Amino acid sequence: MSENICLTLKERNKLKNALQNKVVKGEQITGKEQTEIEKYIEKLQQNKGEYKYAFEETSDMKNFNESVPDMKRKYDFELDTFQKQAIYHMELGEHVFVIAHTSAGKTATAEYAISIAKSKGMKAIYTSPIKALSNQKYYDFRKIFGKVGIMTGDVVIQGEDDLVTIMTTEILRSKLYQDSKFIEQVDWVIFDEVHYVNDEERGVVWEEVIMSLPKHVKMLMLSATVENAINFAEWIGRTKDQRVCLVKTLYRPVPLEHYVFCKKKEELPSKLILFKKGENTFLLNNYTEAYQRIVPKFSKNRRVKDQLHGVNSIEELINYLEHDTKLPAVFFIFSRKLVMDYAKKLAKATKFDTNPYKINSLFKEMTEGLVETEKNLPQISEVKTLLMRGIGVHHAGLIPFLKEIVEVLFSQGDIKVLFATETFAMGVNMPAKSVIFPSVEKFDGKENRFLLPGEYTQMAGRAGRRGKDAAGNVIIFPNQVLPSPKQMQEISCGAPAKMISQFYITYWMMLNWVCFGGDSLTQQMMKSYSKIDLFEMAQRNNLAEEARKLLQHTTTICENPECDHDALNLIKKEVKDIKKEITREIIEAKFKGGNNFNINGRVIKFRAGNEKRYFGVIIEPLDNGSMVYYFDEKKGINEFILFSDMIAIYQKQFKAKGGNNYSEAILEIENNQRQALYDRLVGFKKNRGKEPFFQPYQSEKKRPKEYSSLIQQYNENIKIMKAMPAYSCVAYKYGEKEDKAQRQLEKMIDEITGKYKMNKERVDRELNLRLEVLKHFNFVDEHNLLTLKGKVAKEMVSSDGMILTNMMFDGVLNRLEIHEMAAIFSVFVFEPSNESQEELIDHFSYQTKSLMSLVDQYAMEIVDYEDSLNLEYNIEKYVKLNFGLMEGVALWALRKPFNEVIDSSATTEGLIVRCVLRMEQVCEEVIKAAQIIGNEELLNKTTQLLGLLKRDIINVKSLYLRDTAVVEGKTHVESFKTINVDTNDDLEV
Repeated sequence: MSENICLTLKERNKLKNALQNKVVKGEQITGKEQTEIEKYIEKLQQNKGEYKYAFEETSDMKNFNESVPDMKRKYDFELDTFQKQAIYHMELGEHVFVIAHTSAGKTATAEYAISIAKSKGMKAIYTSPIKALSNQKYYDFRKIFGKVGIMTGDVVIQGEDDLVTIMTTEILRSKLYQDSKFIEQVDWVIFDEVHYVNDEERGVVWEEVIMSLPKHVKMLMLSATVENAINFAEWIGRTKDQRVCLVKTLYRPVPLEHYVFCKKKEELPSKLILFKKGENTFLLNNYTEAYQRIVPKFSKNRRVKDQLHGVNSIEELINYLEHDTKLPAVFFIFSRKLVMDYAKKLAKATKFDTNPYKINSLFKEMTEGLVETEKNLPQISEVKTLLMRGIGVHHAGLIPFLKEIVEVLFSQGDIKVLFATETFAMGVNMPAKSVIFPSVEKFDGKENRFLLPGEYTQMAGRAGRRGKDAAGNVIIFPNQVLPSPKQMQEISCGAPAKMISQFYITYWMMLNWVCFGGDSLTQQMMKSYSKIDLFEMAQRNNLAEEARKLLQHTTTICENPECDHDALNLIKKEVKDIKKEITREIIEAKFKGGNNFNINGRVIKFRAGNEKRYFGVIIEPLDNGSMVYYFDEKKGINEFILFSDMIAIYQKQFKAKGGNNYSEAILEIENNQRQALYDRLVGFKKNRGKEPFFQPYQSEKKRPKEYSSLIQQYNENIKIMKAMPAYSCVAYKYGEKEDKAQRQLEKMIDEITGKYKMNKERVDRELNLRLEVLKHFNFVDEHNLLTLKGKVAKEMVSSDGMILTNMMFDGVLNRLEIHEMAAIFSVFVFEPSNESQEELIDHFSYQTKSLMSLVDQYAMEIVDYEDSLNLEYNIEKYVKLNFGLMEGVALWALRKPFNEVIDSSATTEGLIVRCVLRMEQVCEEVIKAAQIIGNEELLNKTTQLLGLLKRDIINVKSLYLRDTAVVEGKTHVESFKTINVDTNDDLEV
């Protein structure tokens, strides 16, 4: 590992051995070794520990064939270097973290992990964050390995001899707690899209699974580019006490070219302006040209967007791309409604050549078991009509089998233009020749913002088909907002996202930890990635202690009898005290007829909040202090400094470029000016012995006697000090540095110990209070053992176990009708879109509102008790209740047609299907709970409900789980007459 990343083991051991040899021989340390000690301490102070477990593989793997002579899987292509690196370290039995761009070939490493497991007679698990990707991988792996299982909640296909099982991370978590025999057979777990650990809702599950996996299981983690991968790898290594190899590549099989599309304007023709080529080459002048040509057209009135991206506008772009052979294309749009609007607009004006027979065959195959009302659902008709024109749509609101039909047709080249939300970029391998962004601004559930660099890169990475395209095209097709050149450079070239822990303690997690014992709850919590800082603190603490002990043995001895080190220390203290008095007099001078030091640009030395000393520039004088601009590790910081924190005030006054005050420009200061200011302060620091203090009085006559006396004492003591033999004594200088190093290390150890203790106490408090909540509601007894109620709640994986179990034990579920029970189950699993459902809920019947109040009452009982304990809680995080689909699923449980469910719900068909499928999981868990407590009535009612849910459109088998010939477009469904689709068919927007 490189020096700029961390304090390496090599550095540390080299220094340690050198110093220990000196101690043994009784020799003095050299100046060079002293410098090494200082660098060592400086790195510790900069929070740079060592990576004990994680390492990055950088070799060219020229000897790969000799290193891995017995390949567990053969490939019909030459492996890339990063693939060889990953395979080599997997063969060594090490965890591997692969970071590579979309379509770079990460899947080949996943296939190899499965092959290693197969060679040992063991199994592999493949997890992904989205079910569409899981289904596609099931299809892909089945062609390669034959014996493949899948468990996603929607579907379970499992055999005893499966080589690999595809499952969601949530199901793997349940397996870890409930099926130890299954986990004993697992050799490798593959986490695809592991950067999903950043997901605010589900990221906690990834961490919990990684923490809970037994040590015999090896992990292969696949991810797009992230900034702090080495830290995440180190956390895994520390958690498992095992090595983790980081494999990275910036190689992109199909390079990308990024453009802005400028529409025809008066005498100027339509054109694509290239603004980025390759990975980081941002063509500023080109983008500025596009920006200046486009932005003046934008009105402040947002409604103008309908004009800008109307039929003519989209058609203009599509015609341009078709003429320039840049199709097929994916439009990424950040609204499900707009996805449909754009597609319909284009369909009114454009039709591409399609294969109606194939489209009809797929629709017949997928709708064969549906009732007529479902076959004629508006969404099915709309999507089919669009596909007949070569236009596709893809978003979470679509019925699942419609999304799959779109994916299959797109992968086979039967869709020329696809309008999709950003989930299409997550994992599913569906590249296009071009990717188009009508906007690079999105609403993230909280605010409108520009895309983060990682989001932009993920979607842009869908451009370019390996083996087909020389380059992929990424096109900005600006609607209403076009980022400034600086903003676009950050979006397209900025640093990727960091992996940030989303870990928090859940009651379900605690019930399982209590049940399985092992580490204490605190120890488990302290293992999480959210506590990586504590890992680093502990590591730094150990290193600091080691350095301090070494320094105790490095005291340098002066053999010159004339060197009186103690006398020099005394006079140095006097000089320091006088300097403080001089600074105080300078501060008070303006009240005694002197000049005011406190002006823009004045250079001072001060003590910051962390007790470090800095040189800085005053940018805003205030009554009792100043706003000061200074640098900490080259990062510009503005901070308010009290007069009492000022150590020295100098005559020097800096001016910004052009002679302006820094106060006027400091917040908008450009990087080159920032660097220039930093360089000036560094130069000042080197020369500070010759830099005069600020003189508040223009003549000696105006100086107060006290001030003149202090200046005289200061100058005399400096003269005496410099004349002392000890002042130039090398041994004294080394000893002084040793003392300073000791003080720094002792202070650092105290700070780290204090922070660690405080954090641990906070964790202990939260866990103890949450344990108290579990005891209060009788899930855990006084001996911290699970009660019967706790054992039931532990089975509730898909819902809020505490709420549902409390309702179960109070007999509430027994008293409900089956359709009412369905309504309540939906509350725990429905995931609405960002649109508010308040208006819909207002129109609920009295009966439904009563059920809402009932669930809310049980939720608030828990929240109120937490509040009584002064337990910090986030009601949105701990209680996720969504009432919007209660009436809809109640109708479905009453065997009403699906179109009635849609009409009552005011939400999209796909979200309804997804909710009902997740309700099936809740039913299965309640059935198991009813068996545990012997509640036959609840068992029968829930079994009936499960049968009512699993019917018609909800029960359509995934296209990827059918015969592979269907997916590959080789169906033998009876032929249809070719349908000529008129481009003027009625498609309402």
